[in-house]
Amino acid sequence: IVPPSASGGWSSEIVVEDGAVIVPPTRSELVAPAGVLSARGADVFHGATWRNKRRQNVPPEMPSDTLPLREGTWLWGGVLWQTFSHFITESLARLWALDAASAQACQGVLFMPRRPAEGQGLRGFHADTFAALGIDLPVHLVETPCRVERLVVPGQGFGLGEIAAGTPEMRQFMQRFGREVPAEGSPRLYISRSGLGPNRGGLLGEVALEMHLAAQGYEIFHPQAHDLSTQIARYKAASHVIAVDGSALPTDPRDDRGGG
Repeated sequence: IVPPSASGGWSSEIVVEDGAVIVPPTRSELVAPAGVLSARGADVFHGATWRNKRRQNVPPEMPSDTLPLREGTWLWGGVLWQTFSHFITESLARLWALDAASAQACQGVLFMPRRPAEGQGLRGFHADTFAALGIDLPVHLVETPCRVERLVVPGQGFGLGEIAAGTPEMRQFMQRFGREVPAEGSPRLYISRSGLGPNRGGLLGEVALEMHLAAQGYEIFHPQAHDLSTQIARYKAASHVIAVDGSALPTDPRDDRGGG
């Protein structure tokens, strides 16, 4: 199996599995057994999450217990990260399928946690991001193995590595992000990390840098201090954006770990 590719291949495919089994992780390692199995226990590789050229959730064992059944048709969302930056890059990667005809019958989206027993469920920034994408379907976190009556499993259309360019389907889908939010703010924006402190991504000399940029008409913007809609509005309004390479753009104010 080759890694996901922005040029298409299985990243642009959708498979439908009747009686699919979702097996959440039982270990906290970056690479751990978890994911989607067919009704007979075969690996559904379209449902795996890759980072660069490495598959993160490897095929799990088929549970031996009788599993609870989740009735209806559901979309497989993949891994739900609790860190905002990884959520954006790795948890939205399959939602492009909501534009496909084969997913129109889905009554909701199913994710599994990144680590076992995280106990945090859906957080505010998850809901805000789904709303910004115009998603009004129920979103559920599967924390124990279950069987799904019908599971729509899209390939990974976005992520880290070569797939970071996004498949055409993924790029088209993301055009809806923040569509209803009007632009508001300065045309010149500096996305600051100075509010994060030296141990959380702050930069040596950044305060002096901000003084010079402010003198040139740049608004010094601290994304972690604003809700997602405000961040979108500022980015839409700006014609010139300066930011340091990193996951600070954007950051959710309710994520106390900063941008990543």
